[in-house]
This record gives sequence, C-alpha cells and structure tokens, in this order.
Amino acid sequence: MKRMSPCLDRSFSVLLSAFLLLIGCEALSSLGGSDRIDNLFLLSSPAALNLDGRPGSDGFTIQLYAYQEEISKGLPITSGELEIALYDGRVTDSADAKLRNSWKFAPDRLEPQQVQTSFGTGYFFVLRWEHDDSPDGDVTVVVRYTDESGSAISSAPITLAVEVKRSHGAEG
Repeated sequence: MKRMSPCLDRSFSVLLSAFLLLIGCEALSSLGGSDRIDNLFLLSSPAALNLDGRPGSDGFTIQLYAYQEEISKGLPITSGELEIALYDGRVTDSADAKLRNSWKFAPDRLEPQQVQTSFGTGYFFVLRWEHDDSPDGDVTVVVRYTDESGSAISSAPITLAVEVKRSHGAEG
C-alpha cells in the first residue's frame, strides 16, 4: 500500500480532525443545547381515575414528552411554561371548548415530575379536580408549551372517559 507524503498526511489529519470537531459540535448542540421544543407527545390511560376511593372518577394521569425535530428522545423542559388544560366533553379545537381546569408549571416546578424512560426525558403528572366539581361526562386534556418569546405549541387532545360520581341514594 502506498503511503501519503508526510505533508499530505498531516493536512489530511488536520482536515479530518476539523471535520470530526464540527460533527461533534453539531451532535452536542442537538442533544438539548437549544431550549426549542417542536412537538409534545402525550400519553394517558383511556379513562379518568378514582384517586380518592369514593365512587366516581376524580382525576387522571398523563405522561408528556417534549421533542425537537432532529432528536428522537424526549428532552427536559428548561425554559418557558407548560400548561395542562382540562376541557369538558370531547374536544377537537380547544378555542371553542369550555375550560374546566388548568395547571401551569414553570421549569423549576417540573423537576419532581421528571422521569427517564426509553423515550427519553419525560414528565409524569397525577392531577385531580375537586370532588364537588366532577364532570358530567368525558373530558379532554391538551398540553400547551409556551416558550420565552411567547410562541406556543400544543399536544394532540386526549379524551378520557369519566365515571360520574353519584350520591348513595341516587340509584334508580
């Protein structure tokens, strides 16, 4: 095998090193070097849950992952604000829906909910509504992330079946 001249060999090494350094810098910046979030992926059970042991549903759980387009794992939310909105009924467009409740989280309030899974960094929430304010039917959950510039993105809506609470004498 023919060997390159020492001058070409050194030039090739410098060029290769510079190329590898650029690739490394790009890879590092795509590992969450930016606070940008392009997509929210929301998981939940198909129904609201009974969290207090009394008859009927009174809350729900969700798991949320925030993604950048070029990264296939969930990233930590380090800026902006996250809002979890609960709407009455089956909702496809939250602009026309009746808001039942909402929970807002700054990044420092998200840390206790943070989980590491095979999907990457995510957030697990257990949220309840007031016992006396139970929905009369299904509810829809939408998560909205607003970055520091005021730009917002939303998750796809998830509708949860709700077991309506009944008083003990209301059977019939």
